[in-house]
Order: sequence, then structure tokens, then C-alpha cells
Amino acid sequence: FRATTATLLQQKALVVSPGAAEAVSGPGLLGNDVAKCYEYLSWIGQMFMCFFNLGGGFCVVLYSIGYSGVFGILLQGLILLVVMRVGSMTKGAEGRALASADERLGLVTRVIEGVKAIKFSAWEDRFLDAITERRAKECVDITQYRRLQELGK
Repeated sequence: FRATTATLLQQKALVVSPGAAEAVSGPGLLGNDVAKCYEYLSWIGQMFMCFFNLGGGFCVVLYSIGYSGVFGILLQGLILLVVMRVGSMTKGAEGRALASADERLGLVTRVIEGVKAIKFSAWEDRFLDAITERRAKECVDITQYRRLQELGK
């Protein structure tokens, strides 16, 4: 633990700019990193116990219930994999919906900033069509995100 703390302190000290080094002390420099490392170390220490308990539970189910219990465990694993895949698809759909909203809001900002030129050149319909098109795309992305979100529940 001391070696990990010293390594973290050294790495953080290399990143701090020379002018700010006087204002930062050792404990302030580490902050939450020491607590995080300690938490991760305690979690990693219990990993072996988790794997042995999982294997023991599998053997107990196989012995007491038989192959139908093993089928149930495998079915749970399959459902877990499907839910994880839906979760990653939901995350991608959320990113696309946010990107569409950002694109539309960027166009609206351009319209607001250049409203005099747009009015003077009579481009209102062109920009209205562009905003409407981007909003329709954004609604499709939001709908896909919501459907995947409901599927993952």
C-alpha cells in the first residue's frame, strides 16, 4: 500500500506545474486517489472468494436439482448477456440523440445570431426547412433511444 501511495504521489507531482508546487501539499496532492486504491485493493482481494463461491453454488445446484438447474443458470447468463448488449445499444442511441440535438441547436443559434441577414435575404423558409429536418432526425433518434431504454428495463 505504501508503494502504491508513493507511486501515485510521484506521478501527481510530475503533472503539477512548477509554480503551483508550493501551494500543494502531499495529502492534498493525493486527494481521493489513495482511498480509491485502497477500495480497489479490498475488492480485488475478494475476487478469488467470489469465483470459488460461484463455482461451489453451481455444483450445489447441479447436485441438488440436476441438469434443469444448470439450464436455469445458463438461461440467466444468456439473459444477462442480452441485457448488457441492449444497454450498450441504448448508450449509443443516447449519444446519437444528443448529437442530433446539438446539431439542431447549433443551427438555431446560427439563425438567431444572423437573423438580420436571413430576413434581408429572405432565407426564412430555407432555414425553417433545415431546422425542421434536423428536428425530425432528432425525434427519430430520441424514439429509438426511448424504445431501447424500455426494452432494457
